Amino acid sequence: MSEPLLVIEGLRVAYGGSAALDGVSLAVAEGETVALLGANGAGKSSLLKAAMGLVPVRAGHIRFAGLELGQLPAHARAALGLGYCPEGRRCFPGLSVRENLEVAARVPSSTRRRRLEAVFAAFPLLAPRAEVPAWQLSGGQQQMLAIARALMSAPRLLLLDEPSLGLSPRLVDELLEKVRAIAREGTAVLLAEQNAAKALTLAERAYLLAGGRVRSHGRCAELAASAEVREAFLGG
Repeated sequence: MSEPLLVIEGLRVAYGGSAALDGVSLAVAEGETVALLGANGAGKSSLLKAAMGLVPVRAGHIRFAGLELGQLPAHARAALGLGYCPEGRRCFPGLSVRENLEVAARVPSSTRRRRLEAVFAAFPLLAPRAEVPAWQLSGGQQQMLAIARALMSAPRLLLLDEPSLGLSPRLVDELLEKVRAIAREGTAVLLAEQNAAKALTLAERAYLLAGGRVRSHGRCAELAASAEVREAFLGG
């Protein structure tokens, strides 16, 4: 049996003297969607940033496609096939939609053009706004732009941090359907999400974080049926 696409073992991340992650282990298979659930401060964002090389790791191992990432910088991880969509969208407000996308693809112009066509097909609301500055987009459109930008590197694994934050229920449903479509195309997804009920319907497996540690993990259907999980994450 081949090794999963992403393997994290005994991961420890600390800010100052405070541990954000303490011995976290998880795995994501090729083409799999995995949810990372927990309240604010549980360590979800820290885990995604550590996987992307954006925060220092105190202990543990991160392997991607069989390669130990060690101290590889973020741009090298992106070149290997890791895509990252941060919490809060982080679009470049003064750049147009097209420019926000093009800046994420350091590839020949013909390849960049094909990728632009693909993300505009996946997010058709962005296409007619291609020359519009990002600051003029709605919150939902900016979130779609942030995900589309992450896809411009053609990642094998998309790290997606709190995509539903601040969006209306209708926009959350629309956005998560886009994530389903991305997964159906074969891109693995590791989704950090506070909205546990929605995430459990989207992913195949989930890890529940609390206090920087994995408290439970398993198939989403089994977790959703667990009284303990329902009490802690789904409001009973």
